[in-house]
Amino acid sequence: MIPGAASVPAVPGVPGVPPPPPSPHSPAEIPGTASVAAARGQKVTVVVPARDERPTIGAAVHELKAALKDGLLEGEVVVVDDGSTDGTGDAARIHGARVITHPRPRGYGACVRAGVEAAANDVIAVIDADGTYPLREVPRLVGHIGTHLMVVGVRPGGDDGSVLARRLARRALGRLASFLADRDIPDATSGMRVFRREAFRAYGHLLPRRQGLTTFLTLALLADERAVAFVPIHSSPHASARKRRPLRDYADLAAVGLRAAFLFGPLKVCTGPGTLLFAAGVAKLIIDLAASEPGVATPAAVGLLLAGLVVLVAGFVADVAAAAARAPRR
Repeated sequence: MIPGAASVPAVPGVPGVPPPPPSPHSPAEIPGTASVAAARGQKVTVVVPARDERPTIGAAVHELKAALKDGLLEGEVVVVDDGSTDGTGDAARIHGARVITHPRPRGYGACVRAGVEAAANDVIAVIDADGTYPLREVPRLVGHIGTHLMVVGVRPGGDDGSVLARRLARRALGRLASFLADRDIPDATSGMRVFRREAFRAYGHLLPRRQGLTTFLTLALLADERAVAFVPIHSSPHASARKRRPLRDYADLAAVGLRAAFLFGPLKVCTGPGTLLFAAGVAKLIIDLAASEPGVATPAAVGLLLAGLVVLVAGFVADVAAAAARAPRR
């Protein structure tokens, strides 16, 4: 979640260690000054999932706290330590973060859920502090929340700098999300978002505990035509140093895609295959009737027709069930 390149800033009050330098940015120098001005006085909780990030978690917490201060925001930084074994939680706590500890790893979705439940404020920012997201732009995203339920930080090209195969998998998931939402989603897998607690409470029952939680929340809001803003951010193009487990990561992304398809657009997913099967059955039936003297349909034609009907009916039934499951809760 956080690369090992940055150094941890000194802690004020520790004997023999100089305090960290003052922030080099005034509010007017932060990118997007209009939105930063709109965020002033807003109360926000920044949730940072982390696992085995002791060398750099302090620097991330320090930068986030400086960003809140520069943006004149009232807030807190909550680090969710996902079963770390290197003292990540202790390092974050020393640098002023509130820490929630999972005794064992539970996954990204569980971390975000724990952070939201523990948040002291109704506006919540979630950020992957893995070196590819601009921590100092949190106030700018908060400034865009306005009447929106969610603001998504859009990376240039939707790229997180990861390896090609993972990048392609994420883009495929993004295309699927855009298809299901009936609108362009410029960055469906962004790890930098701001949302209101009410949005999470309304759709929390739909959200997975591993990967895909924020993507699912975005789709749920768009499916109900709720206000979601997409704001460009100045992300770093370098590759994340986060530890990867390729097989599990790709399996998780595939599971997210399948679950999203059948929760947010089962009729869309089934209409194409069902129509093709039914059309193939009709074509086969016409050929059979023209070729055979008695005009008898072959089992292949009947099978294609039935398969097409079954897929289409299943899509209709699943769409009704999915709509009921997606109903927001209070």
